[in-house]
Amino acid sequence: MNTDLDPAVFAQPAGLWRGVTLWMLNDRLDRTELRRQLGEIRAAGIHTVITRTFVGLQTPYLGDEWMKVLEAVVSGARELGMRVWFQAGYMPGGIPDWPDEHCHTVLAARPRGEACAAGERVLLQDDAFMYVERRLPHVLDVLDPDAVRAYLRVAYEETWLRRFGSEFGRTIEAIWVDEPSFRPPLLPWGARIRERLSDQWRASLDDLIPLLFRRTGDYLYARHRYRRTALDALLSGYFAEVSAWCRAHGVLFTGHLMGEDTLASQVAWTGAAMPAYPFMDVPGIDHLTRSLHWRHGAQGAAEPTRFIATPKQCASAAGQCGRKRVLAEMYGVSTQGLSFADRKRIGEWFGALGITCRCLHGTFYSMRGRRKRIYAPHLSYQQPWWPDNHCIPDYFARLGYALSRGEHAAEILVIHPVESAYAVFDPDDFAEGAAKKRNIELDALWRSFSQLGEDLLRIQRCFDYGDEQLLAERAAVAGGAITVGPMAYRVAIMPDLLTLRRTSVDLLNAFIDAGGTVLSTDRLPTRIDGMENADIERLTSRARRIEATPQGLRAVLDEVLPPRVRIDAARAAQHVVLHERVAADRRMAFLVNMSETDSVATTLHLRGATIVEDWDAATGATRPAPARSDAHGAVLPLELAPGQSRLLVFAENTPATPAARTCAPEQRVTLDGPWHVRRLTPNALTLDICRVRRGDGDWSQPMPVIGAQQMLCEDEPYTGPVTLAFDFRVTDVPARLAVAVEDAGECAVAINGAAVSSTGEAYFLDRSFLPVELTPHVTAGDNTITVTRMFTPLAKPAFGLAHLFQNLGGTELEAVYLVGDFAVRAAMSPREQRKRCVRLAPRFTLVRETGRTRGDLVLDGYPFFAGRLVLSTSFTFAPQAGARCTLALPGLDASVARLRVNGRDAGHIAWPPYEADITDAVRAGNNMIEIEIASSLRNLLGPHHRPAGEPDHAWGEEAFSGRWDRETRTGYDRWYLRHHAETTAWTSDYFVVPFGLPARASIGAMSR
Repeated sequence: MNTDLDPAVFAQPAGLWRGVTLWMLNDRLDRTELRRQLGEIRAAGIHTVITRTFVGLQTPYLGDEWMKVLEAVVSGARELGMRVWFQAGYMPGGIPDWPDEHCHTVLAARPRGEACAAGERVLLQDDAFMYVERRLPHVLDVLDPDAVRAYLRVAYEETWLRRFGSEFGRTIEAIWVDEPSFRPPLLPWGARIRERLSDQWRASLDDLIPLLFRRTGDYLYARHRYRRTALDALLSGYFAEVSAWCRAHGVLFTGHLMGEDTLASQVAWTGAAMPAYPFMDVPGIDHLTRSLHWRHGAQGAAEPTRFIATPKQCASAAGQCGRKRVLAEMYGVSTQGLSFADRKRIGEWFGALGITCRCLHGTFYSMRGRRKRIYAPHLSYQQPWWPDNHCIPDYFARLGYALSRGEHAAEILVIHPVESAYAVFDPDDFAEGAAKKRNIELDALWRSFSQLGEDLLRIQRCFDYGDEQLLAERAAVAGGAITVGPMAYRVAIMPDLLTLRRTSVDLLNAFIDAGGTVLSTDRLPTRIDGMENADIERLTSRARRIEATPQGLRAVLDEVLPPRVRIDAARAAQHVVLHERVAADRRMAFLVNMSETDSVATTLHLRGATIVEDWDAATGATRPAPARSDAHGAVLPLELAPGQSRLLVFAENTPATPAARTCAPEQRVTLDGPWHVRRLTPNALTLDICRVRRGDGDWSQPMPVIGAQQMLCEDEPYTGPVTLAFDFRVTDVPARLAVAVEDAGECAVAINGAAVSSTGEAYFLDRSFLPVELTPHVTAGDNTITVTRMFTPLAKPAFGLAHLFQNLGGTELEAVYLVGDFAVRAAMSPREQRKRCVRLAPRFTLVRETGRTRGDLVLDGYPFFAGRLVLSTSFTFAPQAGARCTLALPGLDASVARLRVNGRDAGHIAWPPYEADITDAVRAGNNMIEIEIASSLRNLLGPHHRPAGEPDHAWGEEAFSGRWDRETRTGYDRWYLRHHAETTAWTSDYFVVPFGLPARASIGAMSR
């Protein structure tokens, strides 16, 4: 792959940099609809899809119709110039009818005298425990190459190769696998690992096994040896076999591991993540939620840890073995309210840490039933902003291309402490409930490691991680540096460590002998290969101890390794994250202000640079940067709004051509409003509270529809006719009013006793949401809609992961949506408001639209709106000749805004600094501006009733019901019968997110 940086290619990068989307195939699949959606995905700027089975699939998996479905997808993708990634036929952790001899064997400790579970075999006993082994049904033995080869025959050859092999390496570019792993808190065991341990362990396995569970004897060495052995077995048993198969058949091996996030999770799920990545052609990771702070990784820290280690370790391993495409699955479980600005912020964070391709979670075939809640957001045609989605992949295609050129300019190698974690990890560290305990030693290792990464980012120093297994396989000392593949490191840093491999000790000693610098920020190791060994003192005595703070790191690193890119100290400078690259004769600096509140205004120094260019990933344009020269290189102002980024390309030994700096605005006109409102799509009101009647029985009290589903499926299982009654109030009868009902063809719908039915007109948002006309039967005052249908409880999956592909029948009761020409009168709740949302009292009335707003569209009639509308106003302006004119929409509360000035298209505003150049459209005198804003599905679909309001996550159906509070781990039985009572899991109030223009829009003119 060419690593030169070409501005023409940057402007129009290849489709492979546009990322890939998890296309959630989650209903009964229609081949015509699939091809239509494929065209939608292509038009939205995404050129690769993963054909992902998901919750709610109704087409029998791997049956004849399924294969015809995939044939339609592959042929459609080929016609559109797209690529397809097949998922592995079955996840390694969920294979139906899997032979017992190929199932994963695990080791567990049972209190002595406790009854064994079915299938468990006692290996030995001591005074406290029985140590038992058993096999896990449906789970692949990832340690056994024979089992993995059998799995490849079932999940790769019989499923895909026989039917689609001619497209391998063409339209079908890759096979993607999800989360191959062990099964904590159980320990991986079986014949392969026993054989390996027997060859390596100094005593019998009977002596080893208790030390894996109990802190007696030299358990530190025992656990270290065991975990290294298990990792070796995983790499040779699973990763080497799958990698070889993919390369032999011309497809890429890609996907992500389980538990990449922390030291504890890595040890528990795989042993270590980094050694697996070189086997993958496109190594990947997984990130869920909107937050960049990973609460699962706090591990004793006062605050949650920023999500640094996971992307950094993947990108480090990829760079060290020459991989340019590094994948991150992102956005899933972050609610339908995820904005373009959120997506850019998350994507740029990963870009700054070395990720070059986004894997979108996800694009959903259907939102019918529970599919709309597992797992939002829907990055799909159903979203009102979908016609503008291309802005995001356009941007990240250019950024991904740029960040894949050359090599990461990291000259600092941080030794990864995962093998020290081996020694202190207890199996119960991944137990649930009362069995889970605090592991102080593991906390200390993680805190030191994660804080070091945080501190290096805060002082803008580029670094990579060094995994000891990869260093043993690939590292050498040459030219005074530690080289790992194409990378060369001038400084090595040891965080808190207990042990190092002999190969690591020898490497670091040789590095010091060659004049290299080894720093230590915490406890020095005393063991080699897990055993106490005085030989390590030659290394530890020569390592330079430094203060583990940003200031301490900066002082020492500036002395031993002067930076090429330096930011003058400023209060907000710590928010700026730097990714630096070297590509042929040029260098690159990608800088992102990760603060959502603080601007940065300081000075940037580029050592040795004599020409500097700004490369704009939003437009593909390149232009000279406003730089000047000093004795050391180029100096330029660095001004970044919250969430803003900058991509600079600079070179040495070329004539300086500084650009003039743009002056501050000389004129500014504030657009005070009010704004005229013109809807382009119907308004909506969600009706999610109903009364329930079974057959001809009595009506229940009002309850949430999701609660009625729980009651009839689980608490009081019922089969037969069910009627739901939805009440609503009208002050001004709308000119047009309909109710969108899912599966309307299977329901009898009535309004105020009059039967109504779907007219077959266009769907509302999702193709399963069918409008039923109500207008002739609606009256001022109270109205009632009834929906009657046959009900059968949802079937349960055969085993855990089977819900992702098994055809599970049953009825799904859902809210209904009033749609039409109206406004919704809403009032603020007297209860406590929450950040990033608006809390409304549970009383809504349909009223006449005013056609005007001051900017707050939630309280001006559109609290549940899911669509597009135009805000317009006029203004008088007299810019000076040659001035550059901009429109600013500070704090835009919408997914995206499309601009028209005097009838002329003026681009989009979607992310900070929320400005657009309108120079070519504005004129002296009177002007008309139209701002077409698109909402998301969030306010229509919820979750509406979480007392926390709008957290950074929505973990499936639990976020929408009141049965379980994830934060306090509190359950509420039959919560729906008392849904008016406030709990930690439910409020009767409605939380929506702001929508509109929260601050004054303005037009600015500045001289050029």
